[in-house]
Amino acid sequence: MNRCAMAPARGFTLIELLVVVVIMAALAAVVIPLFGNARDDATLAALDATLARLRGAIERYQHDHGAWPGRRPSGGGANCAAQTGGVPGSGSANSATALLEQLTRYTNDAGHACSKRGGAFVHGPYLRTQTLPRNPLTQSAAVDIVTEGSLNLASTRTDGGWKYDAVSGRLVADHEDYDTR
Repeated sequence: MNRCAMAPARGFTLIELLVVVVIMAALAAVVIPLFGNARDDATLAALDATLARLRGAIERYQHDHGAWPGRRPSGGGANCAAQTGGVPGSGSANSATALLEQLTRYTNDAGHACSKRGGAFVHGPYLRTQTLPRNPLTQSAAVDIVTEGSLNLASTRTDGGWKYDAVSGRLVADHEDYDTR
């Protein structure tokens, strides 16, 4: 019996381990960018869904009133308090306040907004929330109202929420990379 005889080596050699590490690094280099693209795709899908919801509300308002929301004042509904006990709107024509109130409150045929339904205030609300949804790209709900009447609403910002043309009823994301959606 030879006690000095060496037992056969067990385990992996350094070369074998390095080959495995290189293969895993190559796979990671291929797979990791796919997850980044998935997040961007999800954000764009959220933007498309939010735009569709807002544009649908704008279209329903226009169908009921014959004018785009925000084009007329939302204030001036003096009979709001008398008819419903609600709070009348306060937005002037072509303002973000008028757009928001006309989409989120009850309105009469003239577009005046009221916080409660009743009397002549039978239309809407067209959005269930009391605020505009945030732009998924910028996390801003701010809206920039323009009255160009043009479909050219190109943005020059990357921190905005929405851009809305009260003449044409067109709404776009206020972001220079995605304002054509």
